[in-house]
Amino acid sequence: MQKALQGAGLVTRRCKRRKHRRRRERWHHVIAILDDATSEIHYAQLVEETSTRTVMAGLREVIERQGLFFARSTVSAKATSL
Repeated sequence: MQKALQGAGLVTRRCKRRKHRRRRERWHHVIAILDDATSEIHYAQLVEETSTRTVMAGLREVIERQGLFFARSTVSAKATSL
């Protein structure tokens, strides 16, 4: 349909984006701190890049609200952007 309209001159063609100008798919990381025993989520944040600073900020917030915990484990996960 679009090609027929363009062929008739009713719709103009748009320039195709060059490869380096194409929108790249961005990945985001989820930082979640939860209680394994109860599955209660104490902290969750979506960040563009995981770093020591972002993880420590989450741990600090949980410790300030909940107090110290007995054990800790880490799992890495990615989520796509919308």
